[in-house]
Amino acid sequence: MKKETNVEKKELTKRDEILLDELGLMTKNEVAELLQVHTSSIDRYVREGKLPVKKIGTSKQCKCYYKKQDVITLLGLNEKQ
Repeated sequence: MKKETNVEKKELTKRDEILLDELGLMTKNEVAELLQVHTSSIDRYVREGKLPVKKIGTSKQCKCYYKKQDVITLLGLNEKQ
């Protein structure tokens, strides 16, 4: 019986979660939850250039992260009033 690796499950270790938080990065699921949209909408925002993506890792095991500031900008919360 073959066990799934952590990469295949797309789970983050506690260390990785802390590191992402310190760097101000969010996963696709976190962004989708914050924006209250489906994850496929996040892909569409990336294709349309509305949300920049930071890819980390090799092309086969690449993980995508999003800067918190870019998500806030997409929400329109940092615009001058």
